[in-house]
Amino acid sequence: MIRLIPYELQKLFKNRSFLLSITVLFFVHLFLFWYLSLPTENESSLHAYHLVQETLSLKNDEEKKIFLQEWKQEIEGVRFVSLIQSMKQSGDNDAWIQQELANHPGVFEQYLTLYQSGKYLRFCDTLEQEQSLLEEIWQEYEKVSGYPTYLDEIKKNKQTLSNVSVFREKTNDFSSRNIEKSAHDYASLDTENVSFQPSKSVAEPMHALWIDLLLFISVLVAADTLITKEKEKQLFYITHGTKNGKLPLIGAKISALLIHCVGITVLFYGSALLFYGCLTGFVDVQARVQSLACFMESSFDMRILTFLIVSILTKATVLFIGGVFVLLFCIKSRYAWSSFLFGAGVVVISILVYAMIPAVSSISFIRYLTPVSWLDTNALYGGYLNLSLFQYPISRWTLSLYAMFGLGALVILYTLLSYYKMKHFSVKHLRLPFHISFTPHDSLVRHEAYKLFVAGGALLVFVIFASLLAFRCMDETYVPSGSEQYYQDMMLQLEGEITQEKETLIEKERQRFADAMKIMEQTDSKSALDYDAPHADAAMTLLFYPAFQRVEEQYAKIKQHGGNFVYDSGYRYWFDLSKDIFAINALIITIVMILITSAAIPLEYQSGVLSLIHTSKVGKRRVMIIKGLLCLGAGVLLTLLPLFIRFLRIQSVYPMHMMHTNLSSVSDMPSLLKEVPLWFSMCLLIITHIVFTALIILLTMWISVWRKHQAQTMFFAFVMLGTPMIFYLLGFDVFQWLSFLPLYLWPSL
Repeated sequence: MIRLIPYELQKLFKNRSFLLSITVLFFVHLFLFWYLSLPTENESSLHAYHLVQETLSLKNDEEKKIFLQEWKQEIEGVRFVSLIQSMKQSGDNDAWIQQELANHPGVFEQYLTLYQSGKYLRFCDTLEQEQSLLEEIWQEYEKVSGYPTYLDEIKKNKQTLSNVSVFREKTNDFSSRNIEKSAHDYASLDTENVSFQPSKSVAEPMHALWIDLLLFISVLVAADTLITKEKEKQLFYITHGTKNGKLPLIGAKISALLIHCVGITVLFYGSALLFYGCLTGFVDVQARVQSLACFMESSFDMRILTFLIVSILTKATVLFIGGVFVLLFCIKSRYAWSSFLFGAGVVVISILVYAMIPAVSSISFIRYLTPVSWLDTNALYGGYLNLSLFQYPISRWTLSLYAMFGLGALVILYTLLSYYKMKHFSVKHLRLPFHISFTPHDSLVRHEAYKLFVAGGALLVFVIFASLLAFRCMDETYVPSGSEQYYQDMMLQLEGEITQEKETLIEKERQRFADAMKIMEQTDSKSALDYDAPHADAAMTLLFYPAFQRVEEQYAKIKQHGGNFVYDSGYRYWFDLSKDIFAINALIITIVMILITSAAIPLEYQSGVLSLIHTSKVGKRRVMIIKGLLCLGAGVLLTLLPLFIRFLRIQSVYPMHMMHTNLSSVSDMPSLLKEVPLWFSMCLLIITHIVFTALIILLTMWISVWRKHQAQTMFFAFVMLGTPMIFYLLGFDVFQWLSFLPLYLWPSL
């Protein structure tokens, strides 16, 4: 059997379809990790998390505590200042504001200067992001810092059980036994080598259950290759009757599947850990696993490195058991592709059982006997749970491992027996229960559209990536600050031509701020803690002075050059393409159009159909034009989708009126377009985005004509078009000039 294992491995790793499937799954895995790690506007970035990780790694436990407490106190003070500002802007009762100030004496004055300077932003770009990051880190720190107390509570519970008579009389129930078992399981643990570390770089990749789904798909492909493909070629008619054609052969296939499961699991999870480690910072893998907040309840005395190794091997074991099940089904099945239907059924049933059975029900142990539960190694080894089995506590991981290895042994034995007695040496292809009739037509456009979008799979690619773009754009939130709300209220009153009433309103506001400045000048000799109510009110008024300066800037410009008042915040958001999210959208559009366009022409060359087309009446040129127009149509839809959603999101928060006004009414806009209407500038942005997509399509089509092979077209197109964008996103700004990105990001250049 051992000599047959290399031959079975060759059937997998020399099979082009199998290698292509694994490659596609791996790149889908990397793309999903990259895409799902992108933060929304109010979420802290992984880079900010990395900075916190680096900062804490240089400190001991006491220094970590002091740093986090100071950071928390600072953000809470700044948030209080922001709250008072918002209450003032929204017109809340002054008595409420004064009550808040009285409840937090001195806080507003203490942190007002810090709020105005913006120096409280240590790691992020906005206060919301900074607070979100702080809350995440602080919650983890509190949990890990309470680990000694957690251990003491477990010991106290046992002592209470032993000392209180009511418990001594009742020691045969699950609760008392559970307390004793918990104390026994934690008895060998102490606080040595437990030092708080942010857990995202380990917890996130090890809890990505969609990786397990991709891995299971790879197992389905491997099982199908080992059994069904040989049935299709009717090789079992020959091998099954030979000396080593029964038990040794199926044993070699099972061994090859095991090697595949271990290797592919190490590859996927290893790359995920490396990816997240580079983005969020690497943890000290020699520290105890309880140093990570999500694993603090673990009863295992093991290091983080040991946890990772055990978790990956456990996942590989579960996948292997599932793979043997699929092998068994392939042996017994008469139909090709039925193994994939069987695998999908197993996944759906397992998820439903795990989701529908409550964790506190009397049959909860069934919930933890599903593959979904076994694959959740963060809870299996990083948590602590005892289940009641006939009033006796049994730990979740013990029950899971017994069930896992017991089920594995049974299914392997049954697979060996089934193959030994196998009767179906060939397969049939599944047929649909209904028949779709073909309607003859002479439309070349319909024919090429069917080949590209249906037969070529471009429609599926388009729908998947369009959905990702749409969800990402809808996740972007726009929350106006107190100053912005003041500016919006003022400008919506002033919009349009200048009038005497509007000038009077501006003069009234100018006087209000001047009075506040005079009051604040009287506090120069006072301590910040000695401010009285008028001084605090003046300080709150001046918080909106930068927003009023924007009003005065427009007023001065109109008085000097003419024009209209415009509430310009929405337009500034619309033309602000300096954020990475827009370069990411451009990269996604590039990837999609390369995938779609690379399938349009090379398939004609590879199948030899182009030689026949070249001799027809319509000829090669018309076919090429139609293919290009179809790709362009898909590209235009994909390009307009994020722009349309973004416009709706901005318009709902920052009204965009006065589109007939020149762009010069909006500050910080490209000087070459200042004399054109706003509507024309917005249309120009849309047109340049479409031109960007069209150039991607044209260059990809040129590469496809040059290489005449789909895989080579994709490779060269990704290198030429995608690589500069990736380097730009990594911080190398010069690489944008080696791509078409300036067309996409021109307003921010």
